[in-house]
Amino acid sequence: MFEKSDTRGHFDNPIIILRATLTGADANRFATETIKRIDPTQKRMIVVELEKYVDRRGALYLRLDKQALFSNSFTTSQSDSVRIILKPNRGNLTEIFEGYRNLLNRR
Repeated sequence: MFEKSDTRGHFDNPIIILRATLTGADANRFATETIKRIDPTQKRMIVVELEKYVDRRGALYLRLDKQALFSNSFTTSQSDSVRIILKPNRGNLTEIFEGYRNLLNRR
């Protein structure tokens, strides 16, 4: 299910924000498929710097280049990006980090 909101940018340009919340099997499938498509070099970098991508509650924050997504290219980017937040539903931080490492190291 998508939630839509309209806002204005810094230069008063219109911005449409779409938010989707997935749970259970849908969330697992989305996370697996999304991470599988990220460039292997970028995935290795995320694993090395995982602490920079995970907050104190264990949510993993990814930013994918919005324009590249239109070409079916899953490239990380800090600007003009689509933000994806993966939130685990249980586990301590050690288990959560290990789960993210396993997910990022899958092929």
